[in-house]
Amino acid sequence: MKKIYLLSIGVIMAFNATSQGEWKLNKERNGIKVYSKKTDNAKFKSVKVVCDMEGSIDKLVAVLKNIPNNKNWVYNTKKSYIIKNVSSNEIIYYEETEMPWPLNNRDVIINMQFKRNDAYKTLTIEANGLQGQQEIKKENVRLGYFKGIWQVTTKDSNHINVTFLLTIEPGGSIPSWAYNLFLSAGPYNTFNNLAQLLKKS
Repeated sequence: MKKIYLLSIGVIMAFNATSQGEWKLNKERNGIKVYSKKTDNAKFKSVKVVCDMEGSIDKLVAVLKNIPNNKNWVYNTKKSYIIKNVSSNEIIYYEETEMPWPLNNRDVIINMQFKRNDAYKTLTIEANGLQGQQEIKKENVRLGYFKGIWQVTTKDSNHINVTFLLTIEPGGSIPSWAYNLFLSAGPYNTFNNLAQLLKKS
């Protein structure tokens, strides 16, 4: 109970941290809306994705827990694998993102926690980047900060609504054109791929 309470507090604080300022719509296509805005507590912008998807919470959880398959739908993922299954509702995993030349690839170790409310048919997922959990590869740059939050609501027996918030600091030196990939192209392609994957599952 205490762990669930702390997770809930963390989700509330994260939403409050990105509540200042106005969201700017970067891209809208196929029912997927991608927004961004500057935040007071981060060097770079936060991203928000809002969409309806065909599928269920169970199907979404199954996709998200299949970490090695991330390369097939998460934008520019080169490699991903589970480091530790902490419990049925918590995973620690590694992910490497391929960057355009001449930039170094970015990697991150993520703690992902799932909190379901079966009574209200909702799901909250919190994903936090961890530091010092694994040696950094010399050819890569470790993300300076990573925080992602999913809020998922069941619309009917085969449709869900998803709101996803992401704040990252890519670490090292990165030009604005490359970072913009994370603000529109990356989130859109990721969620478009996810929608197609859920349809097939």
